[in-house]
Amino acid sequence: MQKLWITLCCMLVVAKIVQGQQLQQSRFFNANKTSVLEKERPGLTPFIGLKATDKYPENLKGQGMPFKQKALFMPYFSFGISSGFMHYQGDVYSQFQFGSNITYGASLFLHFMPYLRARASFAVGSIGGNDSQSPDIERRAQNLNFRNRIQEFSITGEFDFFPFMPDKTPKGSGFIYAGFTFFKHNPQSFNQFSNAYLNLRDLTTEGQDLPGYSLTSTAIPIGIGGRFQFAKRWTVSLRGGIRLLLTDYVDDVGKGNYPSLDALPSNLSRQYANRTLEQSADLTNLTSERGVFSYTGTDGNIYQNLAGFEPGTPRGRVSGNDRLFVVQLTISTYFGKIPRLLPN
Repeated sequence: MQKLWITLCCMLVVAKIVQGQQLQQSRFFNANKTSVLEKERPGLTPFIGLKATDKYPENLKGQGMPFKQKALFMPYFSFGISSGFMHYQGDVYSQFQFGSNITYGASLFLHFMPYLRARASFAVGSIGGNDSQSPDIERRAQNLNFRNRIQEFSITGEFDFFPFMPDKTPKGSGFIYAGFTFFKHNPQSFNQFSNAYLNLRDLTTEGQDLPGYSLTSTAIPIGIGGRFQFAKRWTVSLRGGIRLLLTDYVDDVGKGNYPSLDALPSNLSRQYANRTLEQSADLTNLTSERGVFSYTGTDGNIYQNLAGFEPGTPRGRVSGNDRLFVVQLTISTYFGKIPRLLPN
């Protein structure tokens, strides 16, 4: 899936570059052709022997040579607010539900050209997962759950398929984007006895040495979108894409194995490291079908878990890092004079 996204974006960028080169060549030849026919326009007297230092004669004023006509783009800023949803995909089952996992934020755009701009954005969103809701019996047997609050700062470049100017047509355009995201997170799980959420990293659920994995990480955002100018100074855009996370721990489940419970520092750590025997609707059927694995720890205590989830077996059963899917609706505006192409 990741390779498909990257290949699609590269193909679109190459196609746009080729289209731009063809357009420049077409304008060049049309300009040369027009400059020859300029002499034949009604009311235009040809001048022969005009020097480079001479001024244009009166009957040429206001009719500058086509190859001399250029437009200067003045970069400008715009500001927007966003809202949408964020969906997680990783080692714990997560079901998409419209209206849940809401994200919101703000963005500052710098428009370099009519078809290219940079976006600096800050967003906050929530993700979560619960194996007990999965239709897959393997996920329900794993029986993990978590929630996580994501705070991210992104720098992305957006490339329009068609040049976009507030005072020109067309009033809409599709675009692709890619960039870099820095985010902060903290996976948690609910404890019914304390009636509070626990920070899972502190419990070293995979037997990590403290302080454990980092609560800050980076991601590569890639996506596609479209925008439309619906009023004189207002534009609405809808974008959707994937965050390729450079961590596998937003769900507290990484590439490690189930640890031996006697090696963990506390009863809470043992409880949340292996949750296969916690009370659930499937527990009776699972224990009868799979059986229970028992072993004696180095501390002399006897520990149990559902067979197939014993120490040394993979705790994260989905290959690759976690991923986030983000869809955002942004309304933006600019200040000052209407941005327009200026004669050079």
